[in-house]
Amino acid sequence: MKLYQEAKKLGLYVNIHAGTPEDICEDARYAFRYAAKGGGYIMGSSHSLAVGAKLDNIMEMKKVGYAGSLLNDAQGL
Repeated sequence: MKLYQEAKKLGLYVNIHAGTPEDICEDARYAFRYAAKGGGYIMGSSHSLAVGAKLDNIMEMKKVGYAGSLLNDAQGL
C-alpha cells in the first residue's frame, strides 16, 4: 500500500465486472473491505451502465454498496 501512504488524497473508482449475482456480491464485499476504509472510494459499474449489464447484477451491486456504506458509517470508517 505504498501508493496509499504517499497519496492519501487519492480517490479510487472501482468497477464491478460481469458475472453472476454471487460473483458481484463477493467482489463488492471485497472492495468495501479493502478499498473503502477511510473514504475516497466510489463504487460503480462504470461512468454509465454498460450495454448488456444484467439487471440482477446491478441490483446486487447496489444492495452490497448500500449495506457496505451503512457498515462503514457504523464502524466509523
